[in-house]
Amino acid sequence: NKEDVLSHRLAKRLLPGYLADLAELEAKKAETEATIKGASGGDEEEEGDEGGEGEDQLSEEKLAELKKQLATTKRALKAKQDDFAKKLTEARTSLLEPSARDLVLGILRSDLDAILGRYVASHRQRVVAAFETWWDKYRVTLTSIEEERDAAAARLRGFLGGLGYA
Repeated sequence: NKEDVLSHRLAKRLLPGYLADLAELEAKKAETEATIKGASGGDEEEEGDEGGEGEDQLSEEKLAELKKQLATTKRALKAKQDDFAKKLTEARTSLLEPSARDLVLGILRSDLDAILGRYVASHRQRVVAAFETWWDKYRVTLTSIEEERDAAAARLRGFLGGLGYA
């Protein structure tokens, strides 16, 4: 699948400029398609103010020019996508042994950093949850509990004294 190949880590490291050009062509294609669709589809769907503005903004000549531009963009994009495997092979064969090793180690290091980052974030969340549990459990200090106990004992002695038991 071409989408998987284009998003592969090795391709991103070896051909960043080439992938940027592909992304630029895809964005240009999508923008041109949206403009054409808005100009031709907007007139049919909406008869209000916006439909009239779209008609004024894009004349038939302008629409034909946009369609030509879209066709050339599609051809250029297709040619770049078809040429991708060749460029990737050329970039790989141009690598020397030390630079290839550094490239692989860099990819592995970024993967390891991502994995470790997820583990650290997970552990941090567990530590925070444990401290929140402890806070909920132990936020009342022993001295305040003893003070409440002494106050309750004094009231009880007062009640018992009033009843004649003390």
